[in-house]
Amino acid sequence: MWHISFDVKDTIVKKEKIVVSLKVLMNTSRESEEISRAKDVKAMIHRAVEKGGSSYNHLMALVEEFKCHVFGNSEE
Repeated sequence: MWHISFDVKDTIVKKEKIVVSLKVLMNTSRESEEISRAKDVKAMIHRAVEKGGSSYNHLMALVEEFKCHVFGNSEE
């Protein structure tokens, strides 16, 4: 996963090395959180548009409403 390391020969780790390593670590963590959130949103979207999902049901209700107004009948 993370390939951040320091040479064993270094007896003192310089501040700059620590700062760079922490920034890389923080960005990696933030990116994986964003990827995880994107996957969650993707799953929610798929559930909403599949048959029985909220978006699917709302679209079907709209279609039925149009049918009622255009053809003058209702399946209620």
